[in-house]
Amino acid sequence: MADGKAPVCAAGGAPVTKQYIYSLYDAKTGALRAKGTPQKLMEQGYYNRAESVCTGYAHQKKKKAKPKKWRLEREEKQPKPKAEPDHRTGTQMREVWFYSMFDADGNLLHEGTAAELVEKGLFKNTQTVTNVFYAGHCRPQGVYSLTRKRIRRGVLCNAPGARSSVPKKSRPPITGIEKPDELQRAVHELCLYNAAARTTFQAAFTRAYRKTRVFFTFSHYDQ
Repeated sequence: MADGKAPVCAAGGAPVTKQYIYSLYDAKTGALRAKGTPQKLMEQGYYNRAESVCTGYAHQKKKKAKPKKWRLEREEKQPKPKAEPDHRTGTQMREVWFYSMFDADGNLLHEGTAAELVEKGLFKNTQTVTNVFYAGHCRPQGVYSLTRKRIRRGVLCNAPGARSSVPKKSRPPITGIEKPDELQRAVHELCLYNAAARTTFQAAFTRAYRKTRVFFTFSHYDQ
């Protein structure tokens, strides 16, 4: 605290030496509605005062009765690790997006960074996670809503002086040339690019021509 005093919980007025993270569940469905410190739950509108979270949890444990609206669980808040790069393991502390995904009833399905969600096999690549966020849902995965926030996380990077382990993209072979030099490869790849661009242009031109032809046909009948 700013005045040097320990924070006081409303339940009994005793000073709190430990900090807790509270999980707020719907008493009827058991769905997780929110998670965070008492201050965060108050800011989200679930309680009028932060002390009410401590009071509600204390009364719930004391009465041992089935709650009517919210069921509270808590866990001790772990201290944050030092945000210093570890050059021995090649990790660095960086700001990354942390995603939380929910089903149609608001239940938490998955959470983690884009790379972690890909490692779990939920998505093909990190760009897909970003696309899902902007779309606002991913029905095949059962995701009906999602949020994200910035967090600091240790990201695995190449240590100073280490070589990149990313393999080079294989280059297409050239028919009739066993060992082509760089100039021959560059010319061959340029020809492949022009052929692909020509195909794309022809397809777009055909679609535009058909639309124009239909427009003039209907204009002729209107006259």
